[in-house]
Amino acid sequence: MKGSVKTTGRRCAPGQQARIVYSSNEALKGRVVRVERLHCDGRWECVLVGDPVLGLADDGIGLVLTRDWLFPDSYLEPLVDVQPDGLAALAETPLPR
Repeated sequence: MKGSVKTTGRRCAPGQQARIVYSSNEALKGRVVRVERLHCDGRWECVLVGDPVLGLADDGIGLVLTRDWLFPDSYLEPLVDVQPDGLAALAETPLPR
């Protein structure tokens, strides 16, 4: 498939939130992003949750203040929405009549 990038074998998926676990920009480490789509070079197009961060432009010349970033899958840790067991049990328990 010419021009397409496979998403199989990746930890993240479009629509998920993920934590940035590695970046050469210290201001990005630990921040949360929303994973948007797979970029043509295999990195994820992501949008920061919260305030933008100052970083180096893609061409390496100049700085940009943005919430839009590209990350390899290995730089991101997917955030899983997990309910504590007690809340799940409550949700399944019928109300008294």
